[in-house]
Amino acid sequence: MNLFHDEYSKIELTVITMTYKVGSSRMKNPKDYENLLRRPPLYQQAAELLRGKLRGMQPGTCLPSEKVLATQYGISITTLREAVRILAAEGLVTRKQGLGTFIAEPATHQDGWVALLIHHDISSAGTSPIYLRITQELRTKLDEYGIPSRLYVSRRAPGQEQFDFHCPEFFEDLEAGRIAGVIGVLLAAQAAWLNTLKDRGMMLLGFGQHKDYTVNGDTRLFYQEAVRELVRRGRRKLALMTWGGYSSDLSHHSELFQQVLEEEGLPIVSPWMKDDVYPALDGAGWGSLREIWSALPEKPDGLVISDDLFLGGVAAAIHEGGIAVPGQLEIAALMSSDRMTRYAFPISAWQTDAPTIARLLAEAQAKLWRGEKLDPAYIRVPSLKLPDSERPTFSSKDSPGRKPKASASKP
Repeated sequence: MNLFHDEYSKIELTVITMTYKVGSSRMKNPKDYENLLRRPPLYQQAAELLRGKLRGMQPGTCLPSEKVLATQYGISITTLREAVRILAAEGLVTRKQGLGTFIAEPATHQDGWVALLIHHDISSAGTSPIYLRITQELRTKLDEYGIPSRLYVSRRAPGQEQFDFHCPEFFEDLEAGRIAGVIGVLLAAQAAWLNTLKDRGMMLLGFGQHKDYTVNGDTRLFYQEAVRELVRRGRRKLALMTWGGYSSDLSHHSELFQQVLEEEGLPIVSPWMKDDVYPALDGAGWGSLREIWSALPEKPDGLVISDDLFLGGVAAAIHEGGIAVPGQLEIAALMSSDRMTRYAFPISAWQTDAPTIARLLAEAQAKLWRGEKLDPAYIRVPSLKLPDSERPTFSSKDSPGRKPKASASKP
């Protein structure tokens, strides 16, 4: 029985044959050119039709010859071969020299790949670049272990908050057995679908919170170092700007910061603790600093910021409020990068150690890849202290085009 002869195939073949013929003929209507340009290349169309036919077929089944398939689809053998090459790269078929093309067996840990998951809008300026940097570092480290990886990004509207993972191609590959490991680079780990991983005997590795094997930055240590640096610079009335403002936030940053203040013998002033904001929202840092600065007649003289996504808004609020930095307010922040030149005021800065986080996750995945046992763990990685920037005094009187006057050096 010919696997590709049915009424549905005939309809599909008619459509693709018409596309092929139209593409090679003269078209009088300019809109015909526009419509054709919007279509995927012919080999991608053929690959998509073949992909649909392969679903549900038994592994090991031999496909018709290239000549038969090309004739049935009304395309050249060269185009057909390119379509089959795509399917082979996806692990759907295997080509055996002299024997033909076969439906591939389900992937094993040796011939599958590791899925890297990101559920945020990666095009948004509100998504911290640290996640993309960790992803790149991870792919490099996995390559060194000979472990293939693929990135899956959740589909979502720009700016839309989303805590589940909507990526149909990931779930298709998972169901087909092509995924041999999962690392959540940026993933809300409370979704019901994660039980599917447990059913398949997979551990969820990742950066952040609530994974079976978690590697995260050491927030408490950052707060300790930031507070001690501000104290060293003569500051004792400290404020905090950190994550929050949504039900899934379980980071407890505010509690950690207050513990550090208590250990250092510093006052805890609740109105100066802003932990109810989502830093990806426009103006988050601007509104938070305005609320901190206007909460009481007494003003804080130091501010700890747990995410540099706040800093753009903070800079606007500093300029608008005429706050002298570091004269009136000293700032310590955790950065996604070491590029602080965009800010007109000095920052005592730390940076998330992306290379170490990626290395630890890759090492853990390599153990699973080799079939070794990996115990659940929560590993905290210290942040890296960045060199101090020049320490001018900035206030709203300084125009953006003029270099701020240097202040007296701090001890």
